[in-house]
Amino acid sequence: MTIEEDSRDDNFYPESGNWLQAHLSFFNEAFGSDFDYQKLESSFASYRKLGETGVLAWRVVWEDSGSAPFYDLSVHDFRGYVPGRYRDRVRLAGEVEYRRHLFSRVGGVVFAGLGQVAPDYSSFHADNLLPSGGLGVRFRLTEKNRMNYRIDVGWGRNGVQFYFAISEAF
Repeated sequence: MTIEEDSRDDNFYPESGNWLQAHLSFFNEAFGSDFDYQKLESSFASYRKLGETGVLAWRVVWEDSGSAPFYDLSVHDFRGYVPGRYRDRVRLAGEVEYRRHLFSRVGGVVFAGLGQVAPDYSSFHADNLLPSGGLGVRFRLTEKNRMNYRIDVGWGRNGVQFYFAISEAF
């Protein structure tokens, strides 16, 4: 079951609006699954224009994987960490990003985040927080559609990671 509410002004480079997604999955042996469990994945992102060329974007994420098998656990996916390195039953996280057009087809971004994965809610502790931060460069691929090629460098608890992708991180 999925619920989605999207008031963003653009899918590729939103400057205003919100995006809410919630997905509840049921896995049951009676319907052919190898496991019986439920999984909730939810996120909320908001975008606000700042000045002529700036955008403040932020998101919060809450996932509860219940008794899911290892391959379907919640994964901490923030820049600054190797995807899949931190995974567990529950994830709570938040991230903020400032995007700005610089010149011609080039833009820049700075970002920071804080999150945690744990086996259950009572296991969340300040000592286990996963901070992240970094900066990036954007190159607009087309004039008509505001789609960017991005290069980000993110710092996390374990060092530095580089990211190359088309479209924004969220």
